[in-house]
Amino acid sequence: MVTKIAFIGEGETEGMVIKSEKFQKLLESYDFDFIGVRDAGGRGNLIKDNGFVDSLIKDLLSNGAEKIFIITDLEDCNCISEAKDSIASFFSSPEIIIIPKALEAWFLADSDTLRIILNNKRDSYEFPEKTTNLPFDEMANLFNEAGIKPVKSKVKLTRRFLTHGFNVENASKHANCNSAKYFLRKLKELSEA
Repeated sequence: MVTKIAFIGEGETEGMVIKSEKFQKLLESYDFDFIGVRDAGGRGNLIKDNGFVDSLIKDLLSNGAEKIFIITDLEDCNCISEAKDSIASFFSSPEIIIIPKALEAWFLADSDTLRIILNNKRDSYEFPEKTTNLPFDEMANLFNEAGIKPVKSKVKLTRRFLTHGFNVENASKHANCNSAKYFLRKLKELSEA
């Protein structure tokens, strides 16, 4: 039986990854029918009951979504459970995926794409979910170290990674990227249910 699946991303970059050709092929391999992805317009909309995200959920459900994943990061919360609880208190139906830092941590975890983008000047990043800086800022540092001009926005960084082959499956293979592993495990569990 095909499950109709949809996503809500904290911002624009999550939607870019979800809409990417590689991610869409992954969804097809799990026998999902992709309904769509919506942009929550920032974490603030996910942690307050202002009706905006609820309207996104209702829209996706009215378009046939049977399962909705919300993808966000920890932000100021001390732990994943606290972050989930701050969102789940408003929305009961979606599956909530928390990335400890930000989506760009998955870029740091995709060693194959990272190597290509940094012109073979770095093979991997040991702890992508435990960067001292935000992952976007850490990427800027890596670009500078490799003698490459850093990009100025998360959208441009995401576009660059997607163009050079980024995929969540690669990030999930990293020994220290548990959020990508968890995300794919939840998708697999849903496909097998």
